[in-house]
Amino acid sequence: LATAQKTMESLLAERRKREKELDLLRTSEPKLLAELDNLRESMSTMRDEMHQFQDLDKLRREFDTTQQKLGELKQHYVKRRDMMRQQIQSVNVEFEGLKKTIAGNEVSKEIDETEKRLKHYERSIFELREFVDNKSRETDYEMVKAGCLKITANL
Repeated sequence: LATAQKTMESLLAERRKREKELDLLRTSEPKLLAELDNLRESMSTMRDEMHQFQDLDKLRREFDTTQQKLGELKQHYVKRRDMMRQQIQSVNVEFEGLKKTIAGNEVSKEIDETEKRLKHYERSIFELREFVDNKSRETDYEMVKAGCLKITANL
């Protein structure tokens, strides 16, 4: 009876083990099928690419054409860059000339001096306003008056 019970336990353990394996196979089957489909698709794509790569002369011609187009574009952009540099340089020279002309003009000098004076006046006005505001807050007797009246009323 003991050996039969041990045999039954081992058979049940073996059955549970086999059921787990079966569940694992059932869950992994869809994953394997999906991976197999992906591999078939990849193989199909690679076969198509193999046909394209078999014509080496065509690939070389396409490479040469692309290389030539890119070289032309590079030359075009280099010329364009150089033209822009020349334009910037000429505009810069013109700007510097106008700047010197303005700097030598009497009206320009007077305007600069007037601007400096206005800035100075503006700064002075601001400082004076701040001073007046501070003093008015210091000498605000209304609050003190209200406080005194309240104290006298309480007495």
